[in-house]
Amino acid sequence: MVSRFSLLLAIFLASPALAQQPPIREIFVPFEDLNIILENDNQRVFLSRKEYDEPTWMREALIARGVPESAITLDYAGFRTLDSMARAKAVFGLQRCTIVTDDFHQARAIFLARAHGLDAVGFQSKPVPLRWSARTRTRELVSRAAACLDVYVLRTKPRFYGPRVEIRVAAEA
Repeated sequence: MVSRFSLLLAIFLASPALAQQPPIREIFVPFEDLNIILENDNQRVFLSRKEYDEPTWMREALIARGVPESAITLDYAGFRTLDSMARAKAVFGLQRCTIVTDDFHQARAIFLARAHGLDAVGFQSKPVPLRWSARTRTRELVSRAAACLDVYVLRTKPRFYGPRVEIRVAAEA
């Protein structure tokens, strides 16, 4: 089981945030000690599965930025942030991670990670301009309240755990 802080759980929304990141090599080096789990679902109601595939989009963007494919793991069952964090621990066996996400999403992601037993720190993208994120930022307030209810009252479980997946850093792959 890999339990280094260099192991990265990346949660990017399909937004300009990924393109705005500094070169990934400036954030996490060396690649030999790195695995990036790209968490998100690819089943939005308003688009067909073929048209909507955030993990693959993110993988292609990271490969274009110099991240080796062997350092990337895709997870299509990140239906909610709660699912992503619970699966990071139960399915991928993470103990510690760095979460990369949008500025407005980071606090909730870290809260849910810690609630599921992960030693988590965050790295936030450059803030998404308000004109593109006002609706999402408003929705985030409700999502934070829902996260507290999920953890403290409802004890919500992920929609799908799935089988255990062995994560290897690039040097081990």
